[in-house]
Order: sequence, then C-alpha cells, then structure tokens
Amino acid sequence: DIEGNFLDLSHNSSARIINEIKPFLGHHNQKVRSICLPVLHNLRVLDLRHCGFSSLPNNAFANTPNLVKLFLAHNSLASLNALNFNGLSNLRHLDLSYISQDLLTGLIGYEQQVDPYNSLTEGLDLSEDVFAPLTNLSFLDVSYTKLLSYSARAFRSVAVIQLSLCYTGIPIIVGSMMNGSLKVLDISGNPGITTAIHHDASEARGFNANLEILVCENSTVKHLDWLNGMISLKVLLLGYNNINQLTNVTFANMESLEILDLSNNHVSNWHQRVFVSNENLFILDLSANNINVLTTEMLYDMATVEFLAIGQNSFVCHCLLREFIELAAKNSQAISCLLNSIEMHKSEGDYNVLFRVIHSYVSTMYNSTAKFQESLDKYSRGRSSTRVYRKMVNSRMTSRFFRVDCNNDTDVEEDDTDIPDDYVDHPLYDLNIQIIDFDEENYKCIDLDNSEFYLFEQERCTFDRTLLDNLNLGVAANTTTANIVKFTLMFFGFALVAFIIYISKWEYIKYFCIIVRNATVLSLLKHKNETLLRKQSLASVAGCYMYDVFVSYSEQDRQWVLDELLPNLERTEDIAVCLHERDFQVGVSILENIIYCMDQSRTLLLVMSESFLLSHWCQFEMHLAQHRLLETRREQLILVLLEDIPKVKRSKTLQYLMKTKTYIIWPQQSTVAESEQDTEVKEKSKKEQSKKKARSRKQNKEKDPQSLVEERKLFWKRLRNAISESAVWENDGNGETGGEKRRHDSSSSKESTA
Repeated sequence: DIEGNFLDLSHNSSARIINEIKPFLGHHNQKVRSICLPVLHNLRVLDLRHCGFSSLPNNAFANTPNLVKLFLAHNSLASLNALNFNGLSNLRHLDLSYISQDLLTGLIGYEQQVDPYNSLTEGLDLSEDVFAPLTNLSFLDVSYTKLLSYSARAFRSVAVIQLSLCYTGIPIIVGSMMNGSLKVLDISGNPGITTAIHHDASEARGFNANLEILVCENSTVKHLDWLNGMISLKVLLLGYNNINQLTNVTFANMESLEILDLSNNHVSNWHQRVFVSNENLFILDLSANNINVLTTEMLYDMATVEFLAIGQNSFVCHCLLREFIELAAKNSQAISCLLNSIEMHKSEGDYNVLFRVIHSYVSTMYNSTAKFQESLDKYSRGRSSTRVYRKMVNSRMTSRFFRVDCNNDTDVEEDDTDIPDDYVDHPLYDLNIQIIDFDEENYKCIDLDNSEFYLFEQERCTFDRTLLDNLNLGVAANTTTANIVKFTLMFFGFALVAFIIYISKWEYIKYFCIIVRNATVLSLLKHKNETLLRKQSLASVAGCYMYDVFVSYSEQDRQWVLDELLPNLERTEDIAVCLHERDFQVGVSILENIIYCMDQSRTLLLVMSESFLLSHWCQFEMHLAQHRLLETRREQLILVLLEDIPKVKRSKTLQYLMKTKTYIIWPQQSTVAESEQDTEVKEKSKKEQSKKKARSRKQNKEKDPQSLVEERKLFWKRLRNAISESAVWENDGNGETGGEKRRHDSSSSKESTA
C-alpha cells in the first residue's frame, strides 16, 4: 500500500527493491546499488533492514518528509553524511545497528560473499554533520556497528534522549557531545571509553546531570568515582567488569537509583553502609561475585531492596543463610501482583526503557518461585511450619513501587497464625527481599571442611543470633566506639610491655627463654614411652606405603640419580624408589604430586649439592619434608651429600638438619671420604687449620681407585640398610649417634679385614 503509514522492505536485496518499485522511479539503471524512494507524504515508518545496501544516495529520503522511524540495521553501508538524511526533520527514531562491511554484494546473481579482512580495517564513516538535518531526533541506535575512530565527532552536536553506542569501538566521549539532553546511554563493550574516563573523569561530565539510565557492561570498569555527578540515575548496569570495592560515597549522590546491576564482577563483603542514600533502590544484582558472608551493613543496605540476585557466590555456611534464603522464598509469592501492576502502568506509545529493564529482571521470578517451592518441599520435612514465615511476609508486604491492592479476593481464608515474639525481633524480620535468580546449584555454601551444601540444607538459627542483633544504626555506632576503645587499650598495653622489656636486662629475658625451653623438653620426656610405641606402630604398618623412599634432587644431579642411585637401590627390586619425573601423576598439580608422594613414601631422601640449594622446588621440598615429618612425628629423613657445601652457602634449614641428622657423603675422586658432623669444636689457629687442609688434600691425591670402589660399596650398603630398615638414629647412652656408631663399626671391620 503506497499510501500507508508503514512500509516494510526488510530482508530484500537492493536489486529486488529496485525492480519492485521501478515504476515509481525515474530511471532504469540495473547497476544502481542504492535507491531513491517515490513521493510518500503519509509514510511514518520505513523498515530497510537486511537489504544489503552499500551506500545511500543524496536526498534518498527527500520524498518522505513525515517519516518518524527509519530502520537501516544489518546493511553494509560504508559511509553516511548529512545529504543522505535531507528532508527528515521530523525523524525521531533512527536505527543504524549491526552495520558491517563484511558482506559484499555482487552484481551478478546478487550473491553475498564474506570478506574477513574488512572487520579488522574498516568501519562506518560518519561525517561530522551527519545528524544535522535530524533536528527532532530523540532515539539513535548505533549498537554493534563498528565506527572509525574519527566518527566520534559526529556525536558532538547530537541532542538525543536515548543513545546506544555499545560495541562500536568508539574510543572517546567528548564532554559536551550530549548537550545535557541525554537520558539513556549504552556504552557497553567499549574499553577505550572506560580507559579515557578513568584517565580523566571530566570526560563524563557532559551527560552527568540528566542521565537516568546508564549501561556500561563488559568495558573493564574498575573505579566508580566518575559516577559521582550523575545525580538523576535510575538504572545503572555495570555487569561483567572488574569492580572489586564499594565505598560509602560510590552511590551517595544517586538518590533516585532504582536498579543496580553489579553481576559478574569481583565485589566482596562490605563492612560500611554503601546504599544508605539509595532508599528507592528496587532491584540489586550481586550475582557471580566474591561475597561469602552477609554482614550487618549488607543487611542494612538490603532492607529496602525488594528484588535481589546474589547467587554464584562462595558463601561460608552459617545458619543465618538458611533463614535468609527461606524468607526470600516466602516473599516471592507476591510476584504475580507486581508483574500485573507493571503491565498496567507500562506505556504502549513510547519506547520506555525503564519499564522494559524492570520487566526483564522481574519476569525471571516465575522460574525462581517454582524452584523455591520445590526446594522448600524437599528440605522442610521435620522442621517447623512455614506458616509463621508466610504470616511475617504478609504482615509487612508493601507495594512501594506501584501501590496496587492484591488482596481483592474475599474468599481467601484469614490466616490466624501467631508470630512468636522471638521472630519479631529477628534480624531478618524487616527484610522484604525476593530472589530473582534462584537455582539450587547457584545457592551453595562451603563449610570449614571445604564441603559444599545447599543453603536449604543448613539448620535455622536457634540461639546464635548475635551476628545481627537488631537492625539498629545505634548498635553499629556503639560497636564502632567499642572497637576504638579496644584497639586503644591494646596499643597502650603493647607499648607498656615494650617499655618494660627496654628497661630490663636482656640477659634475664634470655634466661627466661632457656627455662621455658628446658621445661618443654622435660615435658616431652614424659612421653618417651609413647613415642617408642608409636614408632613400633609405624613399623607395623609400614606395608601401607607405596614407596620405600622419595628422592628429592636438582636437575643438575639428575645424571647421578639415574646412573648411580637408581640402579643400586632397585637392583634386587626390594626397594621402591619414587622419582618425580617417573612417578608423578600426569594432569595433577606439582604441589599435590609432591605432598601425595611424600605421604606415600616411608623414607625421604634429599640429594644435597650446591645446585640443590639454588633450586626453588628443591628448597620447597626440603621445607615440606621437615614440616611433614614434624606433623606426622616421623624421623625417616636421609641426607646424601654429593659434594662438600661451604657453610656460608648452607641455608638455616640445611644447617639445622645437618646438626640433628646423621648424613652420608658420596665418595669422590677429589674429596675426602669422611662424614662431616657439624659438632662445634674449639677454634684453632688459622695456621693449624691450613696445615690440616693441606694434609687432607695430600691424602686425597694419594687415594687409589681400589679404595674409592670400596668406599662406594660401603656407601650403598649403609644407604640400603637405612632405607630398608627405616632406621631412626638417636643418641645412645655414650653420647654417640647411631650414624657415628655405624661408621665406627664399619671402619673397625675394614681395618680388621686389611
């Protein structure tokens, strides 16, 4: 109908449109790739989406002067200028979304081919005055249309009310580009804008005063101080960003704020009021964040919120969570009334973004209500009646957002359930929250044993209600004062102790520590018999270990382990050796593999060298071995020194182990085959020490190969005995360690053989 108010030419190729309206055109050029419309004075809405246009002629819409809405989405336009929109002074709605140069339309067969390189280098070119003819434009949608960087100048003089620039790649917003008329803005998916705003908050001051709806999702937003001047905001959507902290001034100036979406960020618990000035806050989305506890201040802020999404957070199990989620489940029964009231007040004539956002959030409550009821039926068996909670909800339910009477049914039987006094004083009594994203899998908690539970599985609080005594600001103020007094007393107490220590003699303190240490040793001696029994018990269950010895070594000593250690220990297959490169489980973290293999090994063997001390993993294994042995009260630790390590290079842990554990040294061609025990001896003169070292070097040079072979045989014999017997070397009555005694016996046998 050429005289109608609406013309839909969408999903038609440009050539087909030319053929269809050719009688109305003044030419017959078959190669024309854009069109000029005939005279259509009554046309109000024109839909040209998915038509494959690559360009528009000048004065393309001059014959449609009364056009109100124009849809050009999903085309392949390369550029637009003011001449393209001449005669559209009455246009109010312009859709330029999803325009891409990826689709190139061929002339023969009108087939579409995809050019993958255009999306990287090209974009829509907007002239600086492209929107100048559109004097009454109020709605502009450029979403998902890649713009060239200098196209940002086209928005400098735009005075629209609703603007969508999401995922356009626009790098910057000029401070005066909106002229104060903008009320709805979507800049999602544009990290460049966020970077510019973080660098200079003045970039956002051009649309601060009148902006009512701001959408800035998936834009790497981290700081929110640039929002301070937006005093008229009603809807703020900031999902999928990097926000991790909320302060008491973040939303202080937004008294009209009704909807706030902070989902999929890194927001954690807050311990000071954040929404104290936002009494009109209606919907709050905190799902998929780092919240694990509902603090007192958080419940203060949630007291005025009616619709809340807080799933997919790592909650710590507490009885308060059970009552919180159960109360929210009862509140959800009034959702039908609210949705009906929203439908009644929704304007059909205009594109009301606020109502659409509210409806999209609240409509999800239908699924949540059904899932709530299912969970309640499953977990309420054996518990107190839910009629008390339902009575609590009905007693305080209000229609703050839209006052609609939902209790017109006269046939409803009056509920005479009494609410106990302890429930009236309950910290959650004043909450009017309804959950809009409930799913059992999203509402879980973790206990101290790292086990997961559903919130409905938690027991309700019986007497422990001290976490949130009352929703009273005076209590919070008193708590703050008490904390200040507490920290002040602690400070002066520490200062007094430090002063006493300062004026006292350090020798007394030293003697006191020695007395405490000796008392501890004496108390441990009482458990000597228990320790011996424990060792016997460990020996009796030795068969439960998977390996006989866990070997820790550096990469530089790998060849010695493979060529010397492994063949000698596993020669008769009676000793099972655990090596990280052979026995670690693939796909498991290194830390888990180390801990598991140490726990499954009866003895821990450290192959010590200078390269061992330089390896971070080796140092970690040495510390972990010491810790695990102390934790399990075992003593099966063997030190093998491949080379002489100077004392200056020994770590404190190694020095401690060498002083408390008997170790063996690998006999080498150029080293002394002696077991160096770090027992402190009296200092000798430098001259005597140098003479002793010279004699030792001379003896080493004179050592024959046969002696080296014998010493290595003795080395392997001692090591195999230590591993197979799980020997625990302790001081005997003569003050000689078991290792020293073994060396003495071996030396005696060697001399007798000679």
